[in-house]
Amino acid sequence: MINNVEYPFRESYSLPYRSSYTVKINYAGISLRDPLNVVYRTKLENFDEEWGEVTASRSVTYRLSDGHYRFNVEALTRDDPDNAASASFSLVIQKPFTETWWFILSVLALLAVVVYVVIRLRERAHRKQREFLENELQKRTAEVYLQKGGACPEEP
Repeated sequence: MINNVEYPFRESYSLPYRSSYTVKINYAGISLRDPLNVVYRTKLENFDEEWGEVTASRSVTYRLSDGHYRFNVEALTRDDPDNAASASFSLVIQKPFTETWWFILSVLALLAVVVYVVIRLRERAHRKQREFLENELQKRTAEVYLQKGGACPEEP
């Protein structure tokens, strides 16, 4: 059961990103010799460090975020713990799209384009300002020469 929705057993589940999922796993083991003496131990790889305690409980609940998990359960009898039957399945919860390689690459490309455009705009503004100042300098230089009564020097 994932977020209170029952799913049939499959070898693998893949879920879209969500901040967290509540996963409740129900299981049952059958022993024809001693049906009342069946116990279980579980382990969720990438979540549990070690196998859980041996218990008669037939369900376990996890609160999971994104990642790759593998659930393992072993059914055994108290009289014969070496003769265990096991089952497992994998569960993949996708990463948020902001942590995917294509999103990060897109953001970096967009950032590079913005930096390039800003640099080009500043260069253009600087060039226009320089041309304006050069024209002003030529005009004022010509005015000074005219006021002194001299000839205007030739423009380069």
